[in-house]
Amino acid sequence: MWPRCASSRIGISHPPTTPPSPRAELVYAVPNDAQVPLLNAVGGAVVLIDRGNVSFAEKARHAQNAGAVAVVIRDDGSCGPDLRCGARMGSRATAQLAQRDDPAAWANITIPVVM
Repeated sequence: MWPRCASSRIGISHPPTTPPSPRAELVYAVPNDAQVPLLNAVGGAVVLIDRGNVSFAEKARHAQNAGAVAVVIRDDGSCGPDLRCGARMGSRATAQLAQRDDPAAWANITIPVVM
C-alpha cells in the first residue's frame, strides 16, 4: 500500500486542457510574386504570395529571410480543379506539384508553405 500524502499538490504543474492557438497577421508580399527579396515588413506574419515564374522554394526563402512564420501561395486560376497545372507547374496526379523546385532548394526552408 502506498503512503498517503498530506497534500495532493506537490509542485506538479499540469498543462492547460487546450493548447494556445497560434495567431499571426496575414500580409500580402511586395512584390506579390516574391520574385525578388520582399520589400515590405513581414516579421512574424503569414505571407500571401502569388504564384508566378519563381519556384515555390525561392518564394519561401524570400519570405523566410524577411521574417515570415509561414507562406500561403495563391493560385492564379491557371490550374484545373484537379490541380493539373501543365508543364509550368506539374501536377498533383504525378506527385510533382512543384517539379521545378530542386529538392536541395528546400533544405534550409523551416517555415510551413502551402498552396
